[in-house]
Amino acid sequence: MIHHHTNLALYFSRFLLSLCALTILAMANIWLDTPSQMLLAFGYRFFILFIPVLLYACRKKYTLSISALLIPAGLLLWVVQFTLMGTLLLAAGFSMNGYLIKYNTAKTPTGAGYNKIALNIGALLAGVVVIMMNPADKLGEWIVGLIIMSIMVVLLWRYELQQTVPASPFKSNIKSWNLLSIKKNVVWILAGIATGIMLMSILAILPQCLIQTKHYLPHWYGWLIILNCIVIIAFQSAIMNKIKQYSTMVNLSLLSITMLLILLIPWFKVTT
Repeated sequence: MIHHHTNLALYFSRFLLSLCALTILAMANIWLDTPSQMLLAFGYRFFILFIPVLLYACRKKYTLSISALLIPAGLLLWVVQFTLMGTLLLAAGFSMNGYLIKYNTAKTPTGAGYNKIALNIGALLAGVVVIMMNPADKLGEWIVGLIIMSIMVVLLWRYELQQTVPASPFKSNIKSWNLLSIKKNVVWILAGIATGIMLMSILAILPQCLIQTKHYLPHWYGWLIILNCIVIIAFQSAIMNKIKQYSTMVNLSLLSITMLLILLIPWFKVTT
């Protein structure tokens, strides 16, 4: 019971991070210029590679709160018009903090379940926020995000104060993390690329196409984010049970075929 109480801070932080990250990623298509928007979308995944550097620099202490601190720092730079540097910090914070929270919450099936619940509730509310937001009032929205993310930093810092052994997904020696063992990790690398493409197709590619054709982000885009989360919540358990019945190569092949079908979309004359 104590374990679940101490982890409440992590689950709530996961919810707050999901809410702010998905909202910012979606609205960045309106708020930011093209270079900054590309940096945010690319860095959201890329900076996971820098987690060993963070762990080594901090000696594995307070890595959750330090990585989280990058997010309000980035929003503060947005407020004072240092947009590119702020975007860099936001991308790094979202990427590294999201991974570290997931690592600390998903060590058990129960923890992984609570992590998914927190993640998808945050994503659902992000869709609602996107529908209700006024793109013209971006300064006020950045300040609200800064306050919410600052609360998350405090929650994670208090959580880490209660931990006797720093939690880390890697060993203390940065050289021990063999990033180049491609033969062993090729499936995970490909799965990560596929996940990144699917995520960015919703949060970057689609909104950019909508803005270019309609010159604004329609309200149904927020409903799309909500629907995407509902589908994940409804079918995730059934799909995971099916995946366990097949080999890794079969699952990877099915994923590849599904993604290739996306290329057929232009053949269908669909307008909104």
